[in-house]
Amino acid sequence: AMKKSLQNSIKLKEKVDVYTLTEAERKRHADKQIEENRRERDALRNRKTTKNGANEGGKPKRVKSVRKDDEVYQSLIFAAFDQQSVLSQKDMVQKCSGEKWNFLRPIVEKLCTAHKDKGKNGKLWALRPEYRLSTDAKLESHHDEDHENDNTQ
Repeated sequence: AMKKSLQNSIKLKEKVDVYTLTEAERKRHADKQIEENRRERDALRNRKTTKNGANEGGKPKRVKSVRKDDEVYQSLIFAAFDQQSVLSQKDMVQKCSGEKWNFLRPIVEKLCTAHKDKGKNGKLWALRPEYRLSTDAKLESHHDEDHENDNTQ
């Protein structure tokens, strides 16, 4: 008995009794076989490897990310904070049109303050007061409310 892996790899060619065919059918069959062989040869030629071992026709080349000017990243970050006053790193990357976090991080650290998020074990970023618009809602924490209640009594 043959192993299953070998059975799958063996391709049986179709059996043709060339003596019972007419001359036109034999020519058509021969042309078909020549075309098939040429296609296989071309496919093998396209799959040849280069000197360093990489496939020529295989993987597409990776496009490198290029760092843009700080002003571009600043405008993206300000635009991200238009809808929400607090964002996580993941949300910020998503709203900044998928820019790399390593490119965004220095500008985010300059423009924002980090708050620990107890629920998600991560950081939430909020704009520093000097960069917030006057129309933005004031960030309130439970700690500030406790102090206000103590002062009124």
